[in-house]
Amino acid sequence: MSEEKRILIACPTHNIKSYCDGEILKAIHNLKVEGQEIIIRFDPNEYGSTNACKKQREWFRRYAVEKNFSYLYFMGWDNPATTEQINKLLSLNLDVVGGIYWGRYGAENGRVDGAVCWINGLTREEQNVKMKYGSGVIEVDGMGMDSVLFSRRAFTSFSYLDWEQNDDDYPAYDILKSKGFKIYADTDVQIPHYATSNIYSLNGESITIN
Repeated sequence: MSEEKRILIACPTHNIKSYCDGEILKAIHNLKVEGQEIIIRFDPNEYGSTNACKKQREWFRRYAVEKNFSYLYFMGWDNPATTEQINKLLSLNLDVVGGIYWGRYGAENGRVDGAVCWINGLTREEQNVKMKYGSGVIEVDGMGMDSVLFSRRAFTSFSYLDWEQNDDDYPAYDILKSKGFKIYADTDVQIPHYATSNIYSLNGESITIN
């Protein structure tokens, strides 16, 4: 990435995710993405309260707009990414592209519900096959917001307060698609999704750290 290109790595967090503190802080400490600025922002609201998540993401989006960042990458507190993974997404030169992370619900019981990414018209099973490592870059209809990279052209094209629904993901992608953007996911960028401090899902599997 050239010198004038800058990337905001946005890390929203909440005390309900404190079990991830060790892993995410280690990941943040190790990040060495050219032009990076990393901001951690704590949300004091009740988890899941109306519009809280949207307002948190909007704060980061506006900061990226006002400070003239070239890219905005959201890294979920329970979705630590590596320098290599973020650089891979940057290298694709796409307006909207994310890594794949898998549902943490059920991981503690040895199962994973599915990828937090969707392709309309496919069954969950068909989608899961496409989301596994090795399928390369695929066009999708949307994904969770915890491992996604937006170009400036994309993140200046919408606001998280543009819709009424108490959801921070699919309405954003619907707006972007209505404006001609395509949404992509790189299945070779598989991001861990922590269910507990020592259990995470990755590439469709539940993994326990001994």
